[in-house]
Amino acid sequence: MLSGAAEEDYGKDVKRPGGVSGYLAIMQGCDNFCSYCIVPYARGRERSRSVKSIITELKKMASDGFSEAILLGQNVNSYKDPETGMNFAELLKEAVKTDGIERIRFMTPHPKDISRQLVETVASVDKVCSHIHLPVQAGSDNILKAMNRKYTRQEYFKKLAMIREIIPGVCVTTDVMVGFPGETEADFQDTVSLLEEARFDSAYMFKYSPRAGTASYKMNDDVNKEEKARRINYVLELQKHISENINSAEIGKEMAALGITTADRYEGEIEGTLESGKKVFCPGDKNLIGKIFKVKLTGLKGMSFSGETVK
Repeated sequence: MLSGAAEEDYGKDVKRPGGVSGYLAIMQGCDNFCSYCIVPYARGRERSRSVKSIITELKKMASDGFSEAILLGQNVNSYKDPETGMNFAELLKEAVKTDGIERIRFMTPHPKDISRQLVETVASVDKVCSHIHLPVQAGSDNILKAMNRKYTRQEYFKKLAMIREIIPGVCVTTDVMVGFPGETEADFQDTVSLLEEARFDSAYMFKYSPRAGTASYKMNDDVNKEEKARRINYVLELQKHISENINSAEIGKEMAALGITTADRYEGEIEGTLESGKKVFCPGDKNLIGKIFKVKLTGLKGMSFSGETVK
């Protein structure tokens, strides 16, 4: 159980990525020890804060003007209330009862631990956004094993299929790393084929770089800089086309958006976020900030949408 001082420290982690959207850490540390990651060494083993303190913090966020809370943990699937044993899915059901908090997001779940209970909760609880960030990192079983990710390509696809079956229209995003030690061209092509088959809405993509203190730091960083650059550029371009294709199919649909701020780049417009986390820009004023409103998607603005409010 966290000490009182540690519980108090969590309040300092509330930040505003947008005027009405705030991050809230619900746990610290990690027990997974992925070979490229420093978190278990830098932040220690997993420690969950109590449901009671999280709800208190959410109420304070609401009183401070937040409409959306983004619950953070290195592996939120592993959350467990130190006082009652309540798991993360059960925490979500309690969190949505907070008056004034209109939306709840979370990141990041670990694929090996994502449960049917959690997915069914996302599907059935209105305030929880239909967006799951599910880092895959690589499409090759050889590399996944070297990364100590504790799942195979096939197991990942089974979890992805479960998510899409239970939550129709869900937005799934991911993380991908290229150039990990020992990654052959065949391993890289496994990642390419995974991206083609999985068709994520978007992906954060990185080139591997050694980090002192991690298990992979002792491995031979044998993929040269030029090859890493080629691989990252290839998957970036591939994912760009996939994302554009997915987003184009959304045009004409009506969706709920949360007003975040006035759009400095587009005079007379407001910036909102859809449940997917994607941005939409539409005519409107500051009266929409912090409110959920319906918008019809009319076009694309890069990886964002243009839209019009629906009365």
